[in-house]
Amino acid sequence: MKNLYAALLAAMMLFPVAAAAKPVVCKYTGPAGAPASQSEWHVFLLHKNSPVFQSYDIDCDGKLSADEVAKYASDEDSKVASALHSVERHAADGHPVRVTPDGETVPTVIGKNDPEKDPCAPGWRYLLRDSFEDVSIFTCPKAAKDAKGAQFDWSRDKVSDNDVWSAKGVAALGYSVALDPPSDPFAPYVVGYAFAPSVSFNRVVNTLASQKSKNVDVLSFAATSELALGNVLGGTQYVRFRPALNTTFNGDPRSWSATAEWQPFWITDGISVSVPNGLGPFTWELDPIARLIYSEKLGDVSSPIFQDDDSSVRVGGILALTVKPKQNDLLVPKWLQPASFFTTYEWLEDVDSGRDYSLLSLGLNFNLDEDGHTALKLSYTHGDVEETGQFMDQAKIGIAAKW
Repeated sequence: MKNLYAALLAAMMLFPVAAAAKPVVCKYTGPAGAPASQSEWHVFLLHKNSPVFQSYDIDCDGKLSADEVAKYASDEDSKVASALHSVERHAADGHPVRVTPDGETVPTVIGKNDPEKDPCAPGWRYLLRDSFEDVSIFTCPKAAKDAKGAQFDWSRDKVSDNDVWSAKGVAALGYSVALDPPSDPFAPYVVGYAFAPSVSFNRVVNTLASQKSKNVDVLSFAATSELALGNVLGGTQYVRFRPALNTTFNGDPRSWSATAEWQPFWITDGISVSVPNGLGPFTWELDPIARLIYSEKLGDVSSPIFQDDDSSVRVGGILALTVKPKQNDLLVPKWLQPASFFTTYEWLEDVDSGRDYSLLSLGLNFNLDEDGHTALKLSYTHGDVEETGQFMDQAKIGIAAKW
């Protein structure tokens, strides 16, 4: 198992990085390599004035051949591939991208010669979410306004004199890379990949001694690798691998785990998967994730998933459903547009013992700002905590933070 773990981690980490076209270096016949004739000066000035000629006039003849033009077009296609993905998601979300008279897109998908404005653009991004399934796809995560977000809350029971503090979420710093598509539009290819170190937390503290059994104490450090495979099984398939060290907030190690996931992405004329679908004035998105988890305890710890052995292998899946109003004043009142409903159900079975572990999470968000970075969140959780198998049954209302 340790050898398999190392091999999987290496395979997910060591993908080639896409390279940009390098400037062409032309050799001229004049003194010290300077142009010596009118034709050479023509080529020199073209390369000096035009980044396109500088990068793609490979034979230095001052003209772009069919092959050189094809190379240029391929490189440009790769730059807007993720932006096109974003356009498709906006269209499926019920508010297609439109273009203003000055050439800008609304909402912003890609700026004039500025791919950094693309929300799915490759590069670094900070994420603060409720869980890994709330991120969905690391190379093109859900917008903050559509996510559940990390939740923080406090409540007080005056009858029993018990205060309850709780916090749940995952913070990640992700980096993604988009690779060039193949010349054959139907050929399978690697769309891109992502890597994201993260910290996930799930903490419930009861001040009343008789309620201590309901406390939850999980702090996990993980690193997710994601590979996107295009034109496979009729869409894009995302496979992920995530090793993690599971500890307490006091820093006591409890277990380590390795998680493998598969998530399909299909856009069809009927029901699309991992992308919004229209339903009258609402949109709904279903994110299915197949999940395999190997866990091994560290030291003498007591945990339901290790009641039969020092290690466990669980297999199952997750269904995450999000329903929200369309962002259209003609269909939905403005005051209702910041709301969204979510439910997530995880089911896992221990391969050796046959025990089932399930976790239901549902709730309602109401965004408090235009970009959806903060929200009022009402949630209910019932079932077994994934990292430990501990049972919890909790309803809470608090503030959600989302990036």
